[in-house]
Amino acid sequence: AHKGPSSAAWAIAVLGVLGAVSATLTGMLSFTDSMDPPEWVRIVMTSGIPVALFGAPLVWLLVPAARHEALAKVGMALVALMLVAFVVMLNVGY
Repeated sequence: AHKGPSSAAWAIAVLGVLGAVSATLTGMLSFTDSMDPPEWVRIVMTSGIPVALFGAPLVWLLVPAARHEALAKVGMALVALMLVAFVVMLNVGY
């Protein structure tokens, strides 16, 4: 019987998606005037960036077996992409 991805791999993937969505929404807020959500919505949207940035690598380091799973690698790739996009956002719009 084939065993599915581990919970650590799922955690890394979910954190990667969370970071990517947070960075996308933060970029939309930064570069468009049409979106003007309340302050608490902004906090929730942007909080995914540090959670993903620190959470995914932490799980990656603490659970070495997850490093060999494709789902975990996709999650880490999303975190890396999110980091690059966030740095670009910081340098482009201001």
